Amino acid sequence: MAAEISDRVLDGELDRAEAVERVGRTRVERADREREGVEEDVDWGLNA
Repeated sequence: MAAEISDRVLDGELDRAEAVERVGRTRVERADREREGVEEDVDWGLNA
C-alpha cells in the first residue's frame, strides 16, 4: 500500500499531506530521499 501511495504522490494524484496522513511521515520522507537519489543518478547519467 505504501508503494501505491508513493506512486500517486509522484504522479500528482495525491498531495503530500494526505500521503503523510495515510502512511506516516517517515515513509513519505523515505520516498522523497529515494526520488532525490534517482534524480541525481539520472542527472549524472545524462551529463557524464
